[in-house]
Amino acid sequence: MRFPSFLLGVCAGWCLFGGFESAVQADPLEGVSRTVGTQFDEALQTVSMAAPAAATPALALETPRPSPSSLGGEWIEDFEVAKALGAAQGRHVLLDFTGSDWCGFCIKLDREVFEKPDFKAFSAQNLVLVKLDFPRNKAQGQKTKTQNASLRQKFRVEGFPTIVLLDSSGREVKRWSGFKASLLNELKSAVSSR
Repeated sequence: MRFPSFLLGVCAGWCLFGGFESAVQADPLEGVSRTVGTQFDEALQTVSMAAPAAATPALALETPRPSPSSLGGEWIEDFEVAKALGAAQGRHVLLDFTGSDWCGFCIKLDREVFEKPDFKAFSAQNLVLVKLDFPRNKAQGQKTKTQNASLRQKFRVEGFPTIVLLDSSGREVKRWSGFKASLLNELKSAVSSR
């Protein structure tokens, strides 16, 4: 017998708030409910261990902000977070000014450079990646739009794609405009020379 997924959610809530054991009384689901209860207890213990000691149970269930080491190779949108990570880890910050849904060379750069395993491996070890997108057909929050417009002006970006490499203290090291198939090799040189 398969346990319906919506009941898993209900059981999770009961388990979480201490009422699970007393609420389960039906014989056909007894073995299943104990298994689910055990799985949720283990998951709750894992989540609680990751939460600060002073956190309440409700706070322990919030999705934790990614740790700096877990962001290796992942693109983020928040420039301030990226700067802080770069400084904390001693990594360069790579800004990708892009028009992800309309700029042909941006799409080509993503496909032929950024999505390749070699780039992902290098960036995971050496860079904090920031995508500063200027889409035409994708929804984007006002905070992100404002940040991206401000950074476009600050870094004097006139066309897309523009790639800006910053050192760990936030100073510009190098920039590239347009599609460059050799970008990864040039990034490696720029990062190793610092």
